[in-house]
Amino acid sequence: MKRIITAVLLVAAAFPAGAQHTAFPVLSPSQQFVEDAVTGGIMIVRQRYRLQDDKSKYWGFNNNPWFGENYTIGVKIQGGYMVSDKAVHPWNYDPNYDNYRSGGYRPEILETACRPATDSLFSELPFAGSGYREISDKKFHAIDSGFFNGVGFETDNTGGRKEGWLVWVIADKTIAEAPATALSFICYRSELTFTDGTSLYDVKGPSTQKKIIGGIYVLPVVTGVGRVTFRLAGMLHAEKEKWSVVRAVAGNSTGGFGPPKELTPAINPKDPEPVQDVPVPDDGGKKKKKRKQ
Repeated sequence: MKRIITAVLLVAAAFPAGAQHTAFPVLSPSQQFVEDAVTGGIMIVRQRYRLQDDKSKYWGFNNNPWFGENYTIGVKIQGGYMVSDKAVHPWNYDPNYDNYRSGGYRPEILETACRPATDSLFSELPFAGSGYREISDKKFHAIDSGFFNGVGFETDNTGGRKEGWLVWVIADKTIAEAPATALSFICYRSELTFTDGTSLYDVKGPSTQKKIIGGIYVLPVVTGVGRVTFRLAGMLHAEKEKWSVVRAVAGNSTGGFGPPKELTPAINPKDPEPVQDVPVPDDGGKKKKKRKQ
């Protein structure tokens, strides 16, 4: 028994709790504590958009009222929530829209919904008409909203050395493949040093066979005797299969979403008029006419 205890102590000494993570992250024994503390602030956001032509007619795709949809990580913060640019401008990440960029079609948000990290059901999330603030060259956006009644992370925008936690959201399949898929988490300590003028900090992804959906970087803060809270310091961002922490420092509000708004016929997204599939341009760039349903 003494040999077993000695071996365990040697392994623990090789990986101190506050050490900076390496290329082979070691899962922290405190993962459950961190997971329980932050799970309520993480959600999946579903964004759907449609197209409008120069005659104020709306178009969908594959007989759906929406032309395209995507799924991203959302994080509740004080005064609103934070999402990636994919949720604010979903058409910029949709290859189906490439054929119509120069055809006079304007994309606009049709419907926004979210589901908690611990649930599979989506419900409406207010989005259109809210203000937003850009984060790190438009990679993320802070959405101004009172929908969550002030429930959310406080953000940390201070510089210097940080001893925080990387919280990775993973699943058996991507959310696009299975919107109701169950989520799980991998949490471990990571030391980063934030400096002025730098917004992206490279980190190593966890060793897992599951799909990485996204994640956050949080900092534990002692707020009183026996009280610890976590502040949001960054969002995890993937580009060319490389991960980085994007500092959660928002700029000034830009006002609205998408292209400049104009007066258009009002249509309730919950009870829309029949929406046609967008005509597919032929080789000559002309639209093929389709008979109305």
